[in-house]
Amino acid sequence: MLDATRDFLTSLPHDYFATTQPIFVTRAPGRLDVMGGISDYSGGLCLEWPLQCATHCAIQRSNDDTIRVFSANAAAEGWTAQVAVPAALLACDYQTARAHLERAQCPQWALYVLGAFVALQQENPLPRPGGARLFVDSDVPIGAGVSSSAALEVAAMQAVGAAFGREAGGLQIARLAQRVENDLVGAPCGIMDQITSALGRENNLIRLLCQPDLVEGYVALPDDVAVFGIDSNVRHSVGGAAYGRARCAAFMGRRILREVLPAALQGTDGELYLANLSPDVWRALRDSIPEKISGREFLNEHDNHGDHITTIEPDVQYAVRLATEHPIYERDRTCRFADLLATVVANDVAREPLLAAAGDLMIQSHFSYDHRCNLGSLETDVIVDLARGRGRASGIMGAKITGGGAGGTVAILADLRRCPDTGSTLRAIADDYAAQTGNTPRILSGSSNGAVQHGAQRIFL
Repeated sequence: MLDATRDFLTSLPHDYFATTQPIFVTRAPGRLDVMGGISDYSGGLCLEWPLQCATHCAIQRSNDDTIRVFSANAAAEGWTAQVAVPAALLACDYQTARAHLERAQCPQWALYVLGAFVALQQENPLPRPGGARLFVDSDVPIGAGVSSSAALEVAAMQAVGAAFGREAGGLQIARLAQRVENDLVGAPCGIMDQITSALGRENNLIRLLCQPDLVEGYVALPDDVAVFGIDSNVRHSVGGAAYGRARCAAFMGRRILREVLPAALQGTDGELYLANLSPDVWRALRDSIPEKISGREFLNEHDNHGDHITTIEPDVQYAVRLATEHPIYERDRTCRFADLLATVVANDVAREPLLAAAGDLMIQSHFSYDHRCNLGSLETDVIVDLARGRGRASGIMGAKITGGGAGGTVAILADLRRCPDTGSTLRAIADDYAAQTGNTPRILSGSSNGAVQHGAQRIFL
């Protein structure tokens, strides 16, 4: 048992749970997006690292037809820490449940947890589900772009399923958790976060082709190579306007391209994905895609953009060409990054130039976030610049903004053989960043298994 899980079990509030009923305990980690990032909603290839930090959820069924949720973290954020809602309010579709919870002034953090009841009822209705008590605690940084929301959703989904006899496989847990975030919370995320939290493997990158959710396998890091994160302490949200507009613009670009090249975009599931377009074909078509177009102009020319998660705003100018371009080049970069790591694992002779090339791809990805998707931030740029300034002599091979961007965390690829004391280098970068920005960063390290491998533990107080 992980030390963190043992600590969680000892922290369970005994006066909150009954002593005669079983409690089911789950654990779901956050993730560090190493390559791929926001190309997930465009069918991209993502390489994700399950972090050591995680969310724990404990649930016990009750007979009072009320769902109670208590968060150990909410009060520190200035949020309501305890929520109670009638179970009947959650036995409905997502839109109706959202309206019920908004009228009840339910805090947003609780939607990620309560959504598990809505999702499982929609998937496989429970005969008179009854009530439950849930307790959640997390050390995944909130708003840091390392999937605090997905970790909460996945932990809750697995816990509710275990308690009510509706256990599901990892992919199903991830799919339902994404539905909660998209359709109940209203955040337009892809699925890479939920899959990594559910199916991640300790000390491996999960290789995920988002067409829509194909786990192609796991990528082992070469010996003495590690990934770390530096949290900028600038809050990020996939529900933010910049992320939504970047996604919207990418789907607008796909809508235009499907009129001329549908076969080039088609995945094995029959859907059309921007990431399937080769860079060579894109370069031939690039000038045919408008650099910018207003939402009103687009809607006058096309019936829709084909994305049920985002809504086109008529008065917004969308940077369609660059947003379309990002997932096309990002998939190419991510494939090459994975190939470089595999080559180093197979043959250590050319280790340093290959790791340097992988680091360069991370820098290119970071640039694309900034300049193609408008999802960079001054603070994450400072961290990347400081990391590059330390140089490869210090073992820092590459760095890039992660996840949905617009703040959050920077992922760093480090060669520990080149510089065994990478920890000191990371602390120096963090100190320099704090001095320049006034923000206190956090270094994220370590890895752990996803929720499925951890399982749902059945205990009694």
